[in-house]
Amino acid sequence: MKIKRLILLLLLLFIILPAVLICAVGTVRFCRTADALTGNNVRAVTSLQAQSLEDFFAQRAADLRIFSKLPDTLDLLGQHAKGERRENYPDLLRESNIILTTRVRDQSFALRMSLLDSEGVALASSDEGFIGERTLLSQEDWVRLSQDQVVISDLRTTPRFQDGLPHFFIAYPILVDGSFEGAAITVMDCSYFSRMIGQDFSFETGTLTVLDPSGQVAASGNSQLKGSVFELGVENDLGIQWQAIDPAAAPSGSLRFSIGGVKKLGYYSTVAAPGWTVLGAVDLWELEAPVRQALISTGWAVGALALAFLVMYLVLSRQFSYPLVRLSESIRRMRQGDYSDRYVYNKPNEFGEISTALGELMDAVQTKQAQLTESNRDLEALTANIPGGVHRCLADEYGTFDYVSEGYLKLIGYTQSQLERVFHNQFYYTIYEKDREQTMRRLREQLEAGDEAELEYRLVRPDGTVIWVYDKGRRVRGSKGEDLIYCVLLDVTGSKKAQEELRANEERLRIILDQTEDIIFEWHLLEDCVTYSANWERKFGRPPVYHNFVEEALAQKDVHPDDVPAFVELMGAIQEGRLPYGQAELRLRRGEGASGQYIWCRLRVTAQTDRSGQVYKAVGVIVDIDSEKRAALKLLQKSQRDPLTKLYNRSTAYKLISGILERERGPHALMILDIDDFKSVNDSLGHLFGDAVLTDIAARLTKLSRPGEIASRIGGDEFLLFLPGAGGEEAQAQAKEIEAALRHTFKTSFQEYRLTASLGLALAPEHGSSYTALFQNADTALYAAKKRGKGCCCLYSEGVRAEALHGGQGETIGHVQTVMETRGGWNERLSDQIFKILYDSKDTATAVRLILEIVGRYYGVSRAYIFENSPDDSACSNTYEWCAEGVSPAKDSLQDIPYSTVGDYPANFNEEGVFYCGDIHALPPGLYELLAPQGISSMLQCAILDDGRFKGYVGFDECAAARLWTKEEIDTLTLVAQIVGIFLLKQRAQDKLAAAYERQRSVMDSMDNWTYVINQETYELLYLNHKTQLIAPDAKVGERCYEAFFGGRSTPCRQCPMRALREDASNCTMEIHNKVLGVWSAATASRLDWEEGVKAVLLCCNDITKYKEPKGPASRGTTPEAG
Repeated sequence: MKIKRLILLLLLLFIILPAVLICAVGTVRFCRTADALTGNNVRAVTSLQAQSLEDFFAQRAADLRIFSKLPDTLDLLGQHAKGERRENYPDLLRESNIILTTRVRDQSFALRMSLLDSEGVALASSDEGFIGERTLLSQEDWVRLSQDQVVISDLRTTPRFQDGLPHFFIAYPILVDGSFEGAAITVMDCSYFSRMIGQDFSFETGTLTVLDPSGQVAASGNSQLKGSVFELGVENDLGIQWQAIDPAAAPSGSLRFSIGGVKKLGYYSTVAAPGWTVLGAVDLWELEAPVRQALISTGWAVGALALAFLVMYLVLSRQFSYPLVRLSESIRRMRQGDYSDRYVYNKPNEFGEISTALGELMDAVQTKQAQLTESNRDLEALTANIPGGVHRCLADEYGTFDYVSEGYLKLIGYTQSQLERVFHNQFYYTIYEKDREQTMRRLREQLEAGDEAELEYRLVRPDGTVIWVYDKGRRVRGSKGEDLIYCVLLDVTGSKKAQEELRANEERLRIILDQTEDIIFEWHLLEDCVTYSANWERKFGRPPVYHNFVEEALAQKDVHPDDVPAFVELMGAIQEGRLPYGQAELRLRRGEGASGQYIWCRLRVTAQTDRSGQVYKAVGVIVDIDSEKRAALKLLQKSQRDPLTKLYNRSTAYKLISGILERERGPHALMILDIDDFKSVNDSLGHLFGDAVLTDIAARLTKLSRPGEIASRIGGDEFLLFLPGAGGEEAQAQAKEIEAALRHTFKTSFQEYRLTASLGLALAPEHGSSYTALFQNADTALYAAKKRGKGCCCLYSEGVRAEALHGGQGETIGHVQTVMETRGGWNERLSDQIFKILYDSKDTATAVRLILEIVGRYYGVSRAYIFENSPDDSACSNTYEWCAEGVSPAKDSLQDIPYSTVGDYPANFNEEGVFYCGDIHALPPGLYELLAPQGISSMLQCAILDDGRFKGYVGFDECAAARLWTKEEIDTLTLVAQIVGIFLLKQRAQDKLAAAYERQRSVMDSMDNWTYVINQETYELLYLNHKTQLIAPDAKVGERCYEAFFGGRSTPCRQCPMRALREDASNCTMEIHNKVLGVWSAATASRLDWEEGVKAVLLCCNDITKYKEPKGPASRGTTPEAG
C-alpha cells in the first residue's frame, strides 16, 4: 500500500498538479501578455505619432526662425520700425513675398505665411490680398511673442477664411537689436493630422485622434469623434475623463472610456510646448476575445489530464507495485551495508532482470570498494612525499580547485579553509597579482596546442614572501565529461634568484663594454649608492662612491644650479620606472671649491629591472661635450643676433616676447622705434656711415635698457624694445628718455645731420595680450607719431588708431570703409593694419604679398594666395602666393586653369562669397583631384566680386591636418578678401586704362597727320604726336595751343574748330592757315575723355597746302586765317 500511495502521490505531484498549474499560469500570463501587448501597441503607436506631431511643430517653427533670421527680413522690419524707406525697401518687400509664397507652395498643409509688424499688420504675405491687413492674434498671443516665445494656437474657425474650415497658426517672434519688431506666422489646415491618423494598429478597432489643448478634435479615425470632446453628440464619458487629466503632471497615460455604449481602452500623449494631444484607442471586446478562448482551451486540457491520470494509476497498481516494494526493501538494506539478503525474482520480465542485475551490482560494489581503499592509501603516501604539491582544478576561466594535496597547502602556506576564503578556491587568485594575466594567457595558449602545460610564476605566502614555482600540468577528461587539469608544483625560488643575478651581471657587463671610453657609473637604487669608474676621480677630483646619490650631488653643487631641475627629473623618472632610458645635457662641476669650473656633459642612464619589471639598478655614462656645446651655443647666439647691431633679430624677439606673454599676463609694454628720414643719411653719406649710425643707436638703446628687457632690430632703421613688468607711466617715461637720448647731431666734414626718432608704444594687457596684437598697435601708434611731425612718442589708443587711419582718405578708402562698417565680429586690429599697408604702399603687388604673409602668419595657415580671372572669365591663374616654412609653392603650376575642368567652380561659393571645406576628402572627385596634389587638407576661399560678377578669389590652405574654421576666422578672412579685392580690382582697372591710353598714344603716333590733344577748358596741350613734334619742335606739353603753334600768341584764335564744336555735335572740321608754320590744314576737332577724367578735345590736322594758292585764302573755303 505504501508504494501505491507513493505512485498516486507522484502522479498527482508531478503530472496532474504541474499540468493544472501550467495551464492556469499560462492562461493568466496569456491574459496579461495580451493586455500588455495591446497597451504597448496602443502606447507605441500613440507615442510615435505624438513624436511626429512634436517634430511637425518644431519643423514649422524652425522654418519661421530661418525666415526671421534672414538679413533681408531683419532689414525690412528695421526700416519699417524706424519709419525709413531706403532704396532697397521695395526689393526687400518683393524678396520676402517670393520667399513666403514659395514656402506655402512647397507645403501642402500651409494656407498662408505672413510677415507682421509690431502692430500685427501684414508687411509681406504669400496671400497678396492679406498684405496691409491686421491679424486676429489675441492680446495674450502678442504678449507671449513680445517675450520671445513661439506661439502655437488652438483650432480656430473663421467664416471669411477657408469657408470656415478649422485651422491653426504658428507665430515666431522677430527681434531686431534686442527689440521686438514683429513676427512671422504660418496658418495651416488639418490635412497633415488626417495623414497622421492613418497609422495601422494590430487591432481591427484601433483608431488615432489629434486634439488641441481645448479638446477640439483636429482629426480622428473614429467617426463619432467630431468637434469637441465635451460635445460629441453621443452618449460618452470621454469628456469627463479628459477633464480629469492634468497634462503638466501627467503628459502621457492610459484611460478607459465609452462612446456610444462601446467601452474602449485608450492611451494619450501630450506635446509639452503647444499642449496638443494624440489619443489612441481600442475596443475592449476585441481584447477579451483571446482571453475567453484561452479559458475554454484550459478547461479541456485539465479534463483530459484527469482521465489519463486515472488510467495510469490503475495500470501501475496492478503491474508494478509488488516487485517495486520488494526491490526497494533490498536496496534499503544495501544502503545500510547489508549485502547478505538479496531479493530473487525469477519471472522472465524486466523485474527479473532487475533483480539479477542488482545482485551482480552488489558483488561489484564490494570488490571496487576494496580496490578504492587501497588506491587512496597509495595516492596519499605519494603526494605527501614529493618536494612540492599537487592540485586538480577545472579547466574554467579561473581554474576552480577540485582537489589540493597537503603538500600544496604547505607550499603556499594556507589551510584548506583559508584557500577557500582568501582565494575563493580558485587557481587564478593564488598567482602573484602582476603575473596573473601573463600566466593564464600562457596556460591557454599551451592547452590550445596540446594537453600539457609547463609554467613558471610567483606565489605570495601569508608572511608576504614571494616564491617561484614550476608547474607541470596535464588536461584530462573527467567522468562527467568535464575537462580537469592535474598539476604538480615544485618550489624553484633558489634557482630563479641565481638566474636573475646571472642576467643582471650579463647586462651590466654588456653596458660597460659598450661605454668604456667615458665615465661609467652604477646606481644601486635600494641602497641609494652610486659608484663611478676610476676616471671620474681623475676628471672631476672627487671620490668615486656616493651615498644618498641625488641629495649628495645637489648638496655638493656637482650640478650647475640652472640644470638642477633637469637632473632631478631624469633621475626621478629612472627611479620610479617611468623611463627605461633617458639622457640630459648638464653642466657638472670640475674641481673642488670656488675654483671649480662647470663643464658641459651628456648624461645617459639606463634602468635595470628584475623579472617582475621593478627597477633595482641604473647604469649610465657621462660624456664630456663641453667644447661642442660651447661652439653650438656660440652659433645659437649668432643666429639670434642681428649681425650689425648685435641686438636680437626679429624672429628671436618674437619667440622670447611670446614666451613671456604666455607665462605672465602683465603689465608689459612694447615699443617700436623708427629713425626719422634715415634714408637721407644713407643717400648722402653712404651705407657705411648709415651702418655706423645704426650701431651707435643700438649701443644707446642697449645702454638705456634695463635688465630683463628685450631689444631687437626688426629691420632697416626700425628697432623694438619690450619692457616686461612695466606699467603705463613707467613705459611712457622710459620712452621719452629713449627719444631724448636718440635726439642728437652727426657731423661730417661737409655737413651735419640732426637725428630724431619716432616711437610707438602699446601696453599689455590693455592693448593686447599677444605679440601680434601688441606689435600691430605699437606700429599704429608709430604711424600716428610720424603723422604728428616725427621726433615724438605716441601711446596707442582708439583715438590714435582713428587718427592713423582716417587722415585724407580718397575714393578707394571711402569704399573700403563702407565695407568695414557693414560687417561685424572680425578682428579690427588686423583689418586696420591691412588697410594701412594698402593705403601707404606705392606698389600694390608688394603690399598684397605682405598682407598675405601677415594674414597667413596671424592665423597660422600653410598657404595664402590670390587667383584672378582671365579677361573672358573662363579660367583663372595664381597671381600672388605666400607659403609657410616647409610648404611647397604651387603658383607656377596653377596658371590658366580652366573653370570647366571642375564644373561651375564659382557655384561652390555661398551667398556671402565663401567656399569653406574642413576636409577636402568630402569634396566631389573632380575638386579633390585638383586640390590633393597641392597637399591641401582644409581650405577657406573668399570670392572677389566686381558688381556681383565673380572675378577670382582669395584663399587660405591648411596642409598639416583637417581644420575647423571658426566664425570669427571666416568673417575676418572674408573681410580681408573684400579689402584686397577692392584694391586689386581698382589696380587692374587702372592697368587696363593705362594700357588703353598707351594704345591710344601709339595709334596717334602712327597717324600720318598732325594730331594733338588739348584741355577743353584751359587750351593746354596734353599730347603731341610724332609728326606734330617734327613740324613744331619747340611745342611742349603744358603750353597753350595758341602759344605753341602761333608764335607766342596771348589769346585763343578766333577761328578755332574746338570753339566751334557744338554741344550736340560729335566733331567739327575747319580749314586753317598757319602763317608761322606756313601750312594749310583741314583740322577736325572731336571730344575725348583723357587720362584722370580730364575733358579734352582731339585735333587731327591733314596737310592741304598743295591744294591751295601760295597766298590768300583757299578758293573753295571761306575760313580766313586763324588769328
